[in-house]
Order: sequence, then C-alpha cells, then structure tokens
Amino acid sequence: MTSLRFWIPIIVFFGLTPVKLFLGLLSAGAGHGDYFLAKLLFPYTMLSAVRFDYIPQSFMVFAIIQYPLYGLVVGVANLKRRLLVAAIALAVVHVSFAIAAVAFVDKYFS
Repeated sequence: MTSLRFWIPIIVFFGLTPVKLFLGLLSAGAGHGDYFLAKLLFPYTMLSAVRFDYIPQSFMVFAIIQYPLYGLVVGVANLKRRLLVAAIALAVVHVSFAIAAVAFVDKYFS
C-alpha cells in the first residue's frame, strides 16, 4: 500500500505534463502570443530569460521534467504523511515564481 502512496502523485503529475506543455506552447502562439500561461505554468523556465536573455536548452528540459519532479516531491511527502505541508509549500514556491515571471519576463516575451 505504501508504494501506491508514492506512485500515484508521480503518475498524476506525469500525466498532467503533456497537457501543461501544450497549454504553454499554445500560449506562446508560435512567437506571437502573450506567453501568459507559459509564465504561470513554467515560471522557472520563463525566468531564465531574465538571466540569459533567452531560454537555454537546460531550462527547456526543466520545463519538461518540472511536473514529474513535483510529483516526486508530493509522493515522498505522501509516504511521510506530510502531503498537505508539501503541497502548500510547493504551491507557495510555484506561485511566487509565477508572479515574478509575470512581472519580469515581459521584456523578453510580451
């Protein structure tokens, strides 16, 4: 039973990854979009443009593995019976970076 506590969050987040990637790409509009969803869904990757003036490949890879990593964090927390604490912490960090991405990335992706 403990293995399900670990694997279910990973499977769920892994399954959400293609949907979120599609929405982020749709938001980009082949370079003519507003990138708003991309900033909200992949804030770490979008913020890399502030530092590097473009999005490096390593951060593109991070966008692909971001949600499975979230699933791993939630899965481990679920095993340790700290699901709510981990989910709140993860949400606070993600939302904080998303706010920063919306605020600072416009110069690179409007």
